[in-house]
Amino acid sequence: MVRSPSGGSIPDVMREAQLGFFDTSCIEWAERGFPTDFVLWFAFESSAEVSDAAIVDQLQQRVEASPVLNRRLCRTPRHLDNPYWVYGIDEVGPLISVSPETGLSWDEVRMRIVDLLDDPLDLAVAPLRMRVYRNVTGLGPLADVVTVTMSHALMSGRSTGPLGEYLFAPRLLRWRIDGLPSAAVVFRPWRAAVRSARMVAQMSTAMVRTRRRRRRVRQGEVAAARAIVRPQWWAADFWGDGPRQVLETRQIPVPPKGEFRVTELWIAAISQALARFHADAGQSAEISVSVPVLVPFEDDMGANNVLLAQIPVDTAEGGQIDRLAKIRDELRKSRADLASADTAEVTKTAAGMPYLLQRRSIRKLPRHPRADVFVSSMSFRSDLDLQLAGQPWIAGGPLPSPRVAALSIIVWTFGDVIQLMVAAKPLEADAVRRLADMFVEEFDRVVAACAAEPQRG
Repeated sequence: MVRSPSGGSIPDVMREAQLGFFDTSCIEWAERGFPTDFVLWFAFESSAEVSDAAIVDQLQQRVEASPVLNRRLCRTPRHLDNPYWVYGIDEVGPLISVSPETGLSWDEVRMRIVDLLDDPLDLAVAPLRMRVYRNVTGLGPLADVVTVTMSHALMSGRSTGPLGEYLFAPRLLRWRIDGLPSAAVVFRPWRAAVRSARMVAQMSTAMVRTRRRRRRVRQGEVAAARAIVRPQWWAADFWGDGPRQVLETRQIPVPPKGEFRVTELWIAAISQALARFHADAGQSAEISVSVPVLVPFEDDMGANNVLLAQIPVDTAEGGQIDRLAKIRDELRKSRADLASADTAEVTKTAAGMPYLLQRRSIRKLPRHPRADVFVSSMSFRSDLDLQLAGQPWIAGGPLPSPRVAALSIIVWTFGDVIQLMVAAKPLEADAVRRLADMFVEEFDRVVAACAAEPQRG
């Protein structure tokens, strides 16, 4: 019998390679026509002395050397059990291409980055795809821009910084993702069919856990799950139902450390900018922002152990510091709720759901759930000088799927620079550009208000 590196049999290997329930949901939505792939872009100073082949060679070597990236997806017969990661992309070279268009402007490259999301990945081939644009103008010096289309089933946004460090460090590094299953070296479909008999045990276990939880809720031993009653945001159609996706980027220096975290500062700034943008509509100034929160349930959820917190912000009430304090309190409360033992119990029950039942549940939904305003704030610092074939790093960041939210804002802090990315499908062509400028203005005001206010205990 073939054995795993840990000495286990093939069924053990498959169990170690199976995707978690949240990761499999990304795959099911893609099959429904709602892929959740995202794109990362990385820019480097361009040099005429560096050839296309040298760039492709570095990227190909890093993909081939990584157990995280060098994998593909296999299905069990008739989808009886969760899909598995299998080690080894057949050919890495065709996944990396250099655009024949050179000398494009950053505006033109941004449009091409957005268009990459219209070409979903085939995970049976690979979980990523790369494209290089050379001699791009508008980023300061001439730049070579590398785009990486990445499957959300493989990683969440929190891994984008470490991914950039792995691909572009001056030397080969080891890199892993918490919650990401190992890739099986050997895969036997008939053994997967045998292992899918656990579906019966999963179903009975999930039913028992659900009944126990309902009984405990009735008896008052645990709190019932809080239903998030979110009224339809009147501006969601404006930002989500336009003719095409638009991306705007801005660079801002990291503010000095103070009483409030960067995420809290940006939630306040974003809400205030939206209130300004839509002031002539005479609508309510209360805006709810969806913020991803990392939870310690990767064993059950997989690599995407992230849940959404709904943060309300009333821009018409109180002063700047008071609003920030309320945002901080709401975030702390949401993080505590989402990481609680009660949520862990719900997560474990969902993880025990048979795969066929999960597929059936997703296929009953008319469309992928879409938040109104999605704000993701990530921070990463590397001690290495990142480079592409010897060319130094300039900037970078991720772009989420347009299906995540009507309006997506990514705050990507890498070292001492914040890369702000704003993406939407607006009804007005220049709306995203104007809103991104407002975000920066309001962020500067929020930072200035904090600097002028003495820190409280």
